[in-house]
Amino acid sequence: MEYLFILSIILNIILSFFILKKKKVKKENRKDLFSRFPEVISIFESAKQVSFEYIWNKHLLVHTTSGFTTEKLDLSEPKTEFIKEVYFLCGDNIIEDLNEIFGNEETLIRRIGNYFILNVRERELEVSTKITSDQVESSRDLNPPIKIENI
Repeated sequence: MEYLFILSIILNIILSFFILKKKKVKKENRKDLFSRFPEVISIFESAKQVSFEYIWNKHLLVHTTSGFTTEKLDLSEPKTEFIKEVYFLCGDNIIEDLNEIFGNEETLIRRIGNYFILNVRERELEVSTKITSDQVESSRDLNPPIKIENI
């Protein structure tokens, strides 16, 4: 009986040691992460930009150039594909680092999704402004000013 008691104390000490060591390693990893922060964010931003261009050209460009607004479209599928593309381009290690930086995966996913929606709205405004200005210029070319001469 005494042996079981002593064995349980020894196991308790060993488990406590591993738990404390894991916490110490996590703090060291966090310091290392913050030293690599600029590189991680740079990769993340680059992945978001490349993914946005890909998804924009694949799903949304046709709709916006033909006069549809994205408010009438269901953006859930392109948004989900965008998030998957960002994850793919970043890779597992960068995603783990980003989860550590932003707190958890849910926050990271919301952040990526919000980036997508904001950029879609911004790009849609740019495209509609460009189309409108192009239409005004082309209508000027089709209707030249009429000169009336004195007869």
